[in-house]
Amino acid sequence: MKSTELDRGAAGGFQDRLARLSLLPAACAFVAACASAAPHPPRDEPPEMVSRGASPDLQIPTSAMAARTALEVNIEVLIDENGTPDMSTFKVTGIGAEDNRDALARWIEQARFRPAQRGGEAVPGIYRTSIRARVEVRRISPD
Repeated sequence: MKSTELDRGAAGGFQDRLARLSLLPAACAFVAACASAAPHPPRDEPPEMVSRGASPDLQIPTSAMAARTALEVNIEVLIDENGTPDMSTFKVTGIGAEDNRDALARWIEQARFRPAQRGGEAVPGIYRTSIRARVEVRRISPD
């Protein structure tokens, strides 16, 4: 009789484990569904230039031409929640920045911007861009 009880106990334990294992895929599916349904935190989006206006008339510095380097300027400016650049924060750096500051400032003032977004709301944000131009010197031989 003891062996029969042991056989039933072993079979019952196996059936219990089998029943628990059959719930595992359903539990995994539930957890995956909950994870995908969880709201994602809102993404912050930087300001975007939506209308460029007239291209700036850039000057290649003589030092860049002599060294055959590129014009490389980096621009930063705060764009308010209405999409207006705050020119008191305008900053231009890099090769050619000093020679082109005024032209680049006029270009930024004339441009139109979409303000930065946080959670779907317009907020102030820093607009950053770079302008690069390669300097190429060609010698023309007389014919």
